[in-house]
Amino acid sequence: MLMTDAAIRKAMETKELTIDNFDERALQPASYDTRLGEEAMTSSRREKINPAEKGLLIIAPGGFALVTTHERLSLSPTVAGHIGLRSYYAKRGLVREPFCTVEFFHLAEPATKPYSGESQRQAGISVSDIQNLVDAQGMTFGQVITALQDLGQNVKSLSDSVKTLKWMFPVLLAFGIAVIAVLVALK
Repeated sequence: MLMTDAAIRKAMETKELTIDNFDERALQPASYDTRLGEEAMTSSRREKINPAEKGLLIIAPGGFALVTTHERLSLSPTVAGHIGLRSYYAKRGLVREPFCTVEFFHLAEPATKPYSGESQRQAGISVSDIQNLVDAQGMTFGQVITALQDLGQNVKSLSDSVKTLKWMFPVLLAFGIAVIAVLVALK
């Protein structure tokens, strides 16, 4: 069952749910809005940056970013969470304020196999996260769009050049024939 704001508060009191750096203003009727943290890495720059120093994080169209949140969440086996980008920012980009929302679900019974993967207790962007992004050989969607736009400009330029040559060819041919005629007449 989706947890309401009251259920989220109660789960925090009973330690079923922990939100470090909790901000009451970020608690919504049935979710909690997290804020952009101090580490980020975009698919275009591929280096770790601190968005707090610049006051913003620019993600190229079609690109993506790995980011940390200001909050740190810990869920017991009786709580599940679903994280999603707030629609406001999906339309406008990210700034250093609540940017994604977490919906918490109270499970009917505790999970028999709680999550215990490599990201368990991870704080920040890991070395393996950075290496995976740096090693990525493919283009982002934004890079594909840019490459296609460049290709379109090159094709237009080539097409314009061909049109000019098509216009100039008869003139040059007539000039060449005239030069040959003059040379033949002079012999």
